[in-house]
Amino acid sequence: MRLAFVSPYVPYPGVTHAGGEFLLRYLDALATQHQVMLLAPGTGANKQIANRCPEEIDLHLWPVEAPRHGPGSGFRQRVLSNVGGLASFVSPATVRSFSEDPRVRAILADSQVVELQWPENLAFVRAVKRIDPAVPLTAFLYDVLSQSMGRQLLVDERDAARRFARKCNRALVVRQERKRLNECAAIFVLSEKDRAILENIGVRAPIHVLDPLVSFGLEMSPGPVGRMKKKILFTGAMHRPENFRSMLWFIDQVWPAVLDRAPDATLVVAGADPPEILRRRSSSSVTITGFVPDLRSFYEDADVFVAPLLTGAGVKFKILDAMGAGLPVVATPVAVEGIVEESGPSLFALISVDPDEIAKSIIALIDDGAAARRIGKLGKEWVTARYSFSDGVKRAVGIYDAIQRA
Repeated sequence: MRLAFVSPYVPYPGVTHAGGEFLLRYLDALATQHQVMLLAPGTGANKQIANRCPEEIDLHLWPVEAPRHGPGSGFRQRVLSNVGGLASFVSPATVRSFSEDPRVRAILADSQVVELQWPENLAFVRAVKRIDPAVPLTAFLYDVLSQSMGRQLLVDERDAARRFARKCNRALVVRQERKRLNECAAIFVLSEKDRAILENIGVRAPIHVLDPLVSFGLEMSPGPVGRMKKKILFTGAMHRPENFRSMLWFIDQVWPAVLDRAPDATLVVAGADPPEILRRRSSSSVTITGFVPDLRSFYEDADVFVAPLLTGAGVKFKILDAMGAGLPVVATPVAVEGIVEESGPSLFALISVDPDEIAKSIIALIDDGAAARRIGKLGKEWVTARYSFSDGVKRAVGIYDAIQRA
């Protein structure tokens, strides 16, 4: 089949975010038997890494206009600049340049299935339909945007204009998600939880749940051995607000209590592009690594994985990776959504948002290596038995084939 994918990012070996790693592995797997074309905006970042995209993926960057910022910075200007539903994530200029690019139009006309990757790219539904109304259109959602935005409203925001804009934007996104997803022939999500959310907002197009990517698993060592090193780990793309804000909260609210009981404990926060406010939390007990080319050694060296996420949505690949690596996981309810519903809470060391409970759980784990390894072993066994990325790819191919034949 000839499959075209529209993505905001170019995937490449060593990509710094989990969604990009999933897309890379997904397109690589498809390209072994199908013609895979990837369309991405010609942003500066995408141009810089375009030559690192695997050769088996036929990449085209369409030219995009430089962003234009209107005058004014008062209340009304800031509200108007933030209210626009999906358009506030993908600019009208980007959609327009996509629609007008001759190479984009030729690729879409020659494709048997077109897929929009990431929820923000639902902004391209109408553009694709205008270019080729007959082409089957699918969407792959790594999370549900309206849920993520709803949680962001819970974050303390003293700027009244921005808070009002967020509320308006979320209301628009809910309506647009429903409308644009219902124009798709198929929708892919990574958990039953996300399918239920979409169905509850009125999405009636077929929704298929595929298995997420577990990067580590059986390839890794069987978990911590010997004496506990008292090393605590968190990983993630640190430019993402849900990651760096959660770690600021953890370092300020939880970590001091851990150090009171275990002064030789160390915390490693591994991930690209940490903001300066997070870098300033570095200390003798806290390491902020920035970009690392391979997280494998960090998982192998840790005793406990923490995921204190307070906002965000979708399945967190970092949780599955930690479980696959045999690490006990201490997490908040947001972090384990889409996983704990199937696994049950007993496969996690703790699920809580209470700072004292989180600190006590971490201390108990590093004090009792046998208990930590037992929890890690159970999680590892469940992950490796439950998830099959290759089976998910095969299911997706079957769905692509069925809708292009319909």
